[in-house]
Amino acid sequence: MPPLHPVKGKVTVGKKAYTGGGNVTFHPTDAKILPHGVQAPAGSIDAGGNYELKTSGKSGAPEGTYKVTVSMQTMPVEGKKKMEFPFNQDYNFANKTPLQRVVPVDNPGAYDFALKK
Repeated sequence: MPPLHPVKGKVTVGKKAYTGGGNVTFHPTDAKILPHGVQAPAGSIDAGGNYELKTSGKSGAPEGTYKVTVSMQTMPVEGKKKMEFPFNQDYNFANKTPLQRVVPVDNPGAYDFALKK
């Protein structure tokens, strides 16, 4: 396993913390970043919109460039005709997300994500 670098940040929607739960996942743009069989670095979004990545159960992510997806943990509400999404669904797909980050970065807030509806 390559060395891991700390990656943590905050997810916001409309300048407010995203509190709906879900996951942030960093998908490597180069298959050589992660050894075969190692899942992409990911972290759960807590009630304050914060997340911290883990790779194979260890804190951090290997050095490299990543496409970033944000998925929600909301289930459809019974009785509603259409499920309402708190943010643009392009953030759910590695081939559509506009989010990209390089690891490591030493700037505070470098791993924060402000999502659009």
